[in-house]
Amino acid sequence: MSTSVLAENENVLVEPVLHVGDINIDKGNPLNLDVNYNLKDNQLYVECLLSGFSFGQNEVGSLHQDNEGHLRIYLNDEHIATLFERAFYLKNLPNGEHEVLVQVVQNDHTPYNGVDEVITISIRD
Repeated sequence: MSTSVLAENENVLVEPVLHVGDINIDKGNPLNLDVNYNLKDNQLYVECLLSGFSFGQNEVGSLHQDNEGHLRIYLNDEHIATLFERAFYLKNLPNGEHEVLVQVVQNDHTPYNGVDEVITISIRD
């Protein structure tokens, strides 16, 4: 399923990537996020390696459960997607400098403190 969003007067497509591997769920350890990405032309592939975390799509909006939640994606300080997959594409990015924030949040949408990463990219013709 794809999510189409408007960002900087361009149609940016956020496309989750399903089945890119298992997530290490070890609730005894603190959350850890490592973000790998690859930029090609105006398309950004992002893969989030999470330890100590599980996605809780059915629990969104419910009370906080330790080490459970989802990802919120921001493009230039604008929320563009809520995801329950650890990998995704941003397609049709407009020319210019961009900051992509990947934020791990709780079921109640409260961010986990310090469990986020900013990717700075530049799109050129």
